[in-house]
Amino acid sequence: MAFENNHIDDTILIRSDGTPTYILASVVDDHDMNISHIIRGDDHLTNTAKQQIIFESLNWKIPQMIHIPLIYGPDGSKLSKRHGALGVDQYEKLGYLPEALNNYLLKLGFFSGNQEFISRDEAIELFDTKNLGKAPARIDFKKMQSINNHYINQLDDNKCLEIILIKIDKKKSTKFITNKKKALPEI
Repeated sequence: MAFENNHIDDTILIRSDGTPTYILASVVDDHDMNISHIIRGDDHLTNTAKQQIIFESLNWKIPQMIHIPLIYGPDGSKLSKRHGALGVDQYEKLGYLPEALNNYLLKLGFFSGNQEFISRDEAIELFDTKNLGKAPARIDFKKMQSINNHYINQLDDNKCLEIILIKIDKKKSTKFITNKKKALPEI
C-alpha cells in the first residue's frame, strides 16, 4: 500500500508533558521487541504511514504490517469500549473457555475451510496471513456459545472441577475484600 506525503498530517510524537504518543511509543516498542509482523485492525491503517516514516528515519527495519477487518456487533455497529466490546476477563466471568474464544475468533477472521473446531496447535499449523478474512465480521453470541459448549463438553472431570474451584476461590476472595468486617470469606 502506498501513501502520498500530502495526505499525511503533521503528527505529534511527544506530548507537552514529555510523554510519547502512541504513534512513537508503538514504533519504539516494536523495534525493541524485535517484532517482525504487526497484525491489527484496519482502523489503524492511517497510523501505518506515520509509523513507517518513523521506522525509516531511525534506520530501523520496518515490520510487515497487516491490517484486518474489524469485528462488528450483532447490529452491525463497530464494537468499541462504549458499545458492546468486552475485555477477555469479562468473557471469562461469563464462563467462556479460552480455547473456545480462540476458536471462535479464528473462525471469524481466518479462512479454515469447513472445519468447525480448531485446536491451538492446528491453528498455528494452518495460519497464513494470505487466508485472513477480507470482509468485516459480525459477532454472533449464539455461535460463540455453541463453540464454548463444545469445549466444555470435551473437559475431563478433573479439569472441570479445577475450573469450578477456581471460580469459587475467586468469589471467596471478592467477598472477603468487599466485606472486611468478617474474619472469613463467605462462599
